[in-house]
Amino acid sequence: MRLQRAQGRSALARASWWLERQAAWVGSYPPTLPTTVWMQEGLSYTLTLTVADGSYVLRATPYGRQALDVCGALWLNGLGQHGADQSSENCW
Repeated sequence: MRLQRAQGRSALARASWWLERQAAWVGSYPPTLPTTVWMQEGLSYTLTLTVADGSYVLRATPYGRQALDVCGALWLNGLGQHGADQSSENCW
């Protein structure tokens, strides 16, 4: 489960980089996140994007066997803050 969690964090980072490039290009964050930006083979997370007030929150929700992970969903916001739904020092 730790390997999948690392892949989830990597997907969040890739999506964040893409969002920042898009915002630099057009002046605002896009309202949707293409799957091609973050998807990788074997990833057991689905990413969602919420854009509000000139910032964003990315959320990686585990599915399948990874849904049993004690950390739950992982998140990353436009300020670079990150965390997990369940408080565990080893989640991020």
